[in-house]
Amino acid sequence: MLGNKYAGFEDRFGKDIQRENANEELSNLRKVASGKADVTIMPMSTYRYLLKQLGEQSPVRTTLYLSNKPHARFERYIFSASGDAALAGELDAVVGAMRNDPAWKRVAAKYGLD
Repeated sequence: MLGNKYAGFEDRFGKDIQRENANEELSNLRKVASGKADVTIMPMSTYRYLLKQLGEQSPVRTTLYLSNKPHARFERYIFSASGDAALAGELDAVVGAMRNDPAWKRVAAKYGLD
């Protein structure tokens, strides 16, 4: 993707790996599925969303190999204005309870984040 940095690949671009930037993930999936590109990297949630958009009959579903090991894992943090202890405490409580919240589990499962 245009502007993205890929750990483990940056020093190889222009040498043994040719990088071709695109503005959208769907374009990259289609390029790989059609043989116009060899590989693409994207979040699993994006991949699952795009598969739903493409539909059951899309050749993308049957022409791609999906690695069982993610390229990278990372954590997201919630930030709030400093000095608002009440808000920070409430956010910490909500985030702490999310793992056991049935509604959150349904949302996470819907996007393959469980």
